[in-house]
Amino acid sequence: GLEFRRVLFRSKQRGLCLGKTNLLEESFGANIPTTVGYKPLTPRSPSMHQPCYSAEELEREIANFSFPETFDFGVSTAGYQVEGGFNGPDEPKNNWYWAEASGEKERTGPSSRFLELYEEDLTRAQKMGINAFRMGITWARLQPGIDPNLTEPQPFDPEAAKLYAKIMATAYDKGMFPAVTLHHWTFPAWAGIDLPLDWEKYRELFLKFIEWSVKEINRILIEEIGRAHV
Repeated sequence: GLEFRRVLFRSKQRGLCLGKTNLLEESFGANIPTTVGYKPLTPRSPSMHQPCYSAEELEREIANFSFPETFDFGVSTAGYQVEGGFNGPDEPKNNWYWAEASGEKERTGPSSRFLELYEEDLTRAQKMGINAFRMGITWARLQPGIDPNLTEPQPFDPEAAKLYAKIMATAYDKGMFPAVTLHHWTFPAWAGIDLPLDWEKYRELFLKFIEWSVKEINRILIEEIGRAHV
């Protein structure tokens, strides 16, 4: 973080060169971290350092910049991170259950209680001028298994679908389009901790989950709540 701040500070002092690589090289030398994703180009070319903006030109560009009318400003959540209520007694178990139970990972607990406080959270987003809200539907909640020893697909939960539909409807009501993430890398414990290693099983179970969830949530939105589909 410190080195990147130094790079940004230098670009402010000396002007920003789009596509310029030597700021990274000057800060890190030959030890550019692999996480930067930096791949030196060989042979080096003067064109790598163009076009360049002076500090004054950069400030002028920023002052005159505007987003297009169709640009969506959004915020996002991830179900496992914000919903809470996973992997405890009488709660849906997902693929993190065993790590939580062993103490390897911290317990999910109530998290930020989004499922209880979503109206309050979406009101805050509305006050920020947000017009898009990315949220997830959580497989382990829509097709829950309470017993971690289960190994067969479990029934779908219509009440969970209704709750997600209400959240999406609330987003609509507050002027935000709900952009839905269908899978955010967690899955029910009953599917097995090694599910990603069995692609055919993964695909079969996931497609059934998506087919039921998308149809049911949209049915509730349209027929019961009277909102647009997602």
